[in-house]
Amino acid sequence: MKQVSMHTALWPQSPSFSHALKKSALCGLMILGLSACQETAPYSRDGDLVKRSTVSMVRLDHGIEKEADQTDSLSRGVQQSILTFIAASQIQHGDVILLDVGQNVNAARVDAVADFVKKQGLRYGGTGIFGSKPTQGEIKLYIERHVVSVPDCGRWAESSTVSHKHNQAMPNFGCSNSRNLGLMVANPKDLVRGEGHPTANTKRAVQAINGTTGPSLSLSIPGLGGAAGGASGSSGNSGGSSN
Repeated sequence: MKQVSMHTALWPQSPSFSHALKKSALCGLMILGLSACQETAPYSRDGDLVKRSTVSMVRLDHGIEKEADQTDSLSRGVQQSILTFIAASQIQHGDVILLDVGQNVNAARVDAVADFVKKQGLRYGGTGIFGSKPTQGEIKLYIERHVVSVPDCGRWAESSTVSHKHNQAMPNFGCSNSRNLGLMVANPKDLVRGEGHPTANTKRAVQAINGTTGPSLSLSIPGLGGAAGGASGSSGNSGGSSN
C-alpha cells in the first residue's frame, strides 16, 4: 500500500498573516516592557513623613548705649543691665555671646564688653553683623542659641501586623532614637555640626573615658632590661622596671 504523507497546516502560511503575527508579538513585548519600567506611584501615609529632630537657631539681642561721659569702660549701670538681660534669657549650655558694633565705637569699648562677658564664664564668639543695624555709638549684644524640637512618637496610625506591599517601614520607625538623642544632647548645635578641631586630637576622647586624671598604666616585660613603655594620666608615672 502506498503511504500518503499528509500535513495539516495549523496556521495559514500567507505572508500577510505572518507579518500581522510578528507585529502583534512585538506590541505585546513593548507593553510588558513599559509595565515593568513603570514607577509605582507613592501613596500617602504617616510613614512617608520622616520623623526626626529639627534644630533652629535664635538670637536674643540687647542694646548697650554709649556712656554719658563718653568713656570706654562699662559703668555699673551698664554692667547691671547686661547681667539682667543674661538672667532673663536663662543662658544655657552652648549659647554664644556675639557683638554687633555700631559706628563711632572705639575698640577699647568693644574689648570692655567682651572682657565683662568672659568674666561671667560665658562663651564669646566675636563681632559681626547679626541683625538690625545698631545706632551710632551703640553695641548690640546677642545671645545665639540653638533649639531642638523633637518628634512626637506616640501616634501609631497603623497596626504593626499590617503587611505593606511597598515594603516601607512602620510610621514610627526610628522616631524614638531621634527623640531620645534630641533630649539628651547638651548642645543642640552638635546635631547639625560637631565641634571642629584644626588638627587630630584624641585628648578629649581619652578624657571622656578616663576622666580628667585617668588611671596610670605601666608595662614591664622581663628580658628588656628597662622600661618597656607606659601611658599615664596627668598624675601617673610612665615606664617600669624589669623583674
